[in-house]
Amino acid sequence: MPFLTLFLAKLFGLFSVVMALALLARGREGLALVNATLDDRPAILLSGVFALAGGLATVLAHNVWTGGWLPLLVTLLGWAMVVKGAALLVLPTSWIKCGYQALHYERAFPFVMGAVTLLGAALIWGGFTG
Repeated sequence: MPFLTLFLAKLFGLFSVVMALALLARGREGLALVNATLDDRPAILLSGVFALAGGLATVLAHNVWTGGWLPLLVTLLGWAMVVKGAALLVLPTSWIKCGYQALHYERAFPFVMGAVTLLGAALIWGGFTG
């Protein structure tokens, strides 16, 4: 397995697990932080800038569509970051808020963070055993 795939899998996996568990550990405060970000236009702009930069760095260095589930997942995460970053930069804030409301994010928050934790755990496992 290429070094870059393993490195990015570890990076994305550890970041995902730590962030999801930190937000879950805060309980309602973690959800309140996410909701407060939706009302903070500079925070949305910065989130978009960082997501776009990280996504572009990933897909420019690791646009790999073959070789198993791990390289594919790392590439898909990179492209997802590009799409999310571009959306946060281009879409009106009201649309972004509407998207979160349509997903019933407040009710789904623990499930989403659980899924992010499991995805991160799979990346960590793949990155350290690959």
